[in-house]
Amino acid sequence: MKSRLTFLFTFWSYFLAAQENKEVRNDIFSFSGYLETYFSYDFNQPEDHLKPDFLYNFKRHNEFNVNLALLQAAYKNEDIRGNTAMTVSFLTRF
Repeated sequence: MKSRLTFLFTFWSYFLAAQENKEVRNDIFSFSGYLETYFSYDFNQPEDHLKPDFLYNFKRHNEFNVNLALLQAAYKNEDIRGNTAMTVSFLTRF
């Protein structure tokens, strides 16, 4: 039974093909961003809102924090390409 399913899946996937994107875009500038947040809670509820030192990451208690924020700008021309990015993280406070 497994060999039949494997054969059918292989045979069926042979006919699958991705379709080409025909849309032509002439964007010179492009911008993108990424944001990663987290919430951390400690059931011991420390008074100084800091978890023990063995947790080098995610140390704050009962807070939303930004792990990584990224803003990127790109320039693309026929002859020239360029990228620049800026990142922000609250992990460097510790």
